[in-house]
Amino acid sequence: MRYSQFKNVCIFAALLGTAIAASPDSPRYTLADLGTLGGSFTGGIAVNARAQATGDSATPGDAAVHAFLYSSGLTDLGTLGGSYSYAEALNGIGQVTGFAATPGDAASHAFLYSDGKIVDLGTLGGSFSGASTINLFGQVTGWAYLAGDATYHAYLYTNRVMTDLGTLGGAYSQGIAVNDRSHVTGVSTTSGDQASHAFLYANGKMIDLGTLGGSNSGGTAINIFDQVTGSAYTAGNAAYHAFLYSNGKMTDLGTLKGSSNSFPVAMNALGQVTGNTTTMDETPVHAFLYSNGGMSDLGTLGGSFSSASAINVHGQVTGNASTAGDAAYHAFLYRPGIGMIDLNNLVSSPGPGFYLTGASYINDNGLILAGGRDNHTYLLKPRE
Repeated sequence: MRYSQFKNVCIFAALLGTAIAASPDSPRYTLADLGTLGGSFTGGIAVNARAQATGDSATPGDAAVHAFLYSSGLTDLGTLGGSYSYAEALNGIGQVTGFAATPGDAASHAFLYSDGKIVDLGTLGGSFSGASTINLFGQVTGWAYLAGDATYHAYLYTNRVMTDLGTLGGAYSQGIAVNDRSHVTGVSTTSGDQASHAFLYANGKMIDLGTLGGSNSGGTAINIFDQVTGSAYTAGNAAYHAFLYSNGKMTDLGTLKGSSNSFPVAMNALGQVTGNTTTMDETPVHAFLYSNGGMSDLGTLGGSFSSASAINVHGQVTGNASTAGDAAYHAFLYRPGIGMIDLNNLVSSPGPGFYLTGASYINDNGLILAGGRDNHTYLLKPRE
């Protein structure tokens, strides 16, 4: 999920050892450059089982940024009449959601790209809307302003209808993730807008997930079993910890040694969570994997820093980490039982000085999106 210039309307934002050498059974990957839309850079954010990918790319002369769909080549998704568009998520059948400028760049609206067309999802009566994620059935969640632009609410877009999900008693709410059961998680202000809490919206009702003893919380991801992960303040607002909400109970996932805060970034269907830990001043430390009731340090590639980006159903995690002496940041793949591997050791470099700087996504088939030093995005496919 990415908020781009809409950070000012968000209530909640999730922040953001030693590497193990590639073992003989580590998969090796083919490397395909997605190219650009004529400009100098491409940023990929998601890839599905069909090897379709989405993200954003610069147009000729870097004049603008447009969302794209990759399927054996880049397709410019266009805009809603304005100059820019940004992708936020992709589903298994190649539908893309995001936001795009309207004529004259007067506003930006959430969009759904499907069957070769970009569709304006509209608003809840106001001027702006944004999208966060999309499920297999093309349902989209996000936020949209109400009439007068004084407040915004979470929505669920289904069959050309944007439905207001309401709030937890306050003026604001935002949908962050939706599962294939049409259930949504996100964040909403409570009565009086004095606090914001994570919610689960299911069967027409918004449920307050509470906190870990402090004032605020927010949902980040939801799986098919309605397990929710997010972050919440502990008692006295002393720290912010990742949580897992399951069967009506919020569990504190804790932190890594030497860290004060933890933040999830992704969760799989098994309830495994990956994310990052920080010190009290929010300096990133190490990526983590929460599995079987415990949090594990994923380590680094020899330096002091690592950051996770995604997890698949096999518990494999991608992200980036610093090399020895913090000389550079490289893309990594973490495999249970093996550890953190520098993805550059699993591909053939396309040229001198090239390396993968960070991996943004891994799907359940093991397909990976990673950024290169050349500001292009690469699709990594396991060799058969």
